[in-house]
Amino acid sequence: MGTFDIIGIITMAIGGALYLWTTRTNKGLVRSENTEYQFKNEEGELKRYMADVSYIDFDKAPEDVQFKWKKRSPVAPTLAIEILSSKKPIELKRNLTKMQQVWIKNGTDIGIVIDSFGKKYYVFENGKPEFVAEEIHKPFTHELLPGYTGNFGIHADKL
Repeated sequence: MGTFDIIGIITMAIGGALYLWTTRTNKGLVRSENTEYQFKNEEGELKRYMADVSYIDFDKAPEDVQFKWKKRSPVAPTLAIEILSSKKPIELKRNLTKMQQVWIKNGTDIGIVIDSFGKKYYVFENGKPEFVAEEIHKPFTHELLPGYTGNFGIHADKL
């Protein structure tokens, strides 16, 4: 199986687990990489961004409001996840920068960059200056996601 196939499986496993958690808890809605978010860049221009997996809690935007959005979300997600598709060091650097300078800077509460190649994931939190690196097989939990446990190491050993 090719690298992109495995990354696709990892992405679906993470998104699927998050989706199952939201259907069980009725806390919010999960989105795939096809969802656009719009933020102003440093020059003040509106730019569109997409995370591999994202989630917006109903406390940020109620369900009926989220279903009324036509083209893109005007609200930063509660959780944004970026999954590396290459083991090149520049890819990790690019995604860590994007998480801090785009997602967190624009109001995302929790950001996660998953490096299945390097067997780590990086957790960003709004209001905290530094990210935390974790071993990829360490389960992820967070107080903003009560009852959710992320298994970001699933299938990582196949890369």
